[in-house]
Amino acid sequence: MSSQRFIAGAIPERYVEVDAARLLLILCEFSEPNGDALKAEPFYPTRPTVKHFTPEYYLQKLDFLVRYPGYLAYEIVELHRLGLKQANV
Repeated sequence: MSSQRFIAGAIPERYVEVDAARLLLILCEFSEPNGDALKAEPFYPTRPTVKHFTPEYYLQKLDFLVRYPGYLAYEIVELHRLGLKQANV
């Protein structure tokens, strides 16, 4: 009997732990602290929060770059070649 678990008979393409680790990296490292200007906005949640994310479009781009590190390396080299400075992260 195989040690892999299948959902509805589908064989997973990769381990779930890899996806979980990638998403955890994005959640922990790329969210931004809440500032006073954000807290004054009418859409600010009533529950306590510590950090927030940029729009979903940028999160999807970041997820792609973390998932495929070859593209991430290319983008970093291009930023360096063009002389563009990165934001302090």
